[in-house]
Amino acid sequence: MKHLFYHALEFCTWEEFQFKICGKEEINLDQLKLRTTYDRVDKNDPHIEYFWKALESFTNAERSAFLRFVWGRSRLPVSLSDFGREFTITQFDQKGNPDNYLPVSHTCHFQLDLPKYSSYEKMREKLLYSVTECNSIDNT
Repeated sequence: MKHLFYHALEFCTWEEFQFKICGKEEINLDQLKLRTTYDRVDKNDPHIEYFWKALESFTNAERSAFLRFVWGRSRLPVSLSDFGREFTITQFDQKGNPDNYLPVSHTCHFQLDLPKYSSYEKMREKLLYSVTECNSIDNT
C-alpha cells in the first residue's frame, strides 16, 4: 500500500497534490452560499444581506480567517460534494441590543450564530473583529 501511494504521487505536481488535499486557496463565496442553510433566519433578512456584503468586502486572507473561525479550516473543499456538511447561519439568542454582541461560531457544526446588527458597518466591524481576534481554536 505504501508503494502504491508513492507511485500515485508521481502522476501529479506538488501543487496539484496540495490542491487535492487542502482545497482552493481562493475563497469562492458563491460556492459557500450554495452550501449555506438558514435556521430561524431568512436569507433575505437585512442582517443576512449585511453578512454576505461584509464577506464580499473581505480580502481572501480575511475570508480564510472567517472559515477558520466558523469551521476550523482555512479553505473551502475542492468541490461542493466534498463539503460534508452545510454551513448554517442561525438566529442569535441573546437579550438586549444586538450591536453589543459578537457572533458565536460552532466549528464542529460549521455554524454561526449571527446577531441582527443594525447596519452593514456594524456587521462588518463585529465580524472582522471576531475572525481576526477570536482565534482560540488555534491557541494563538
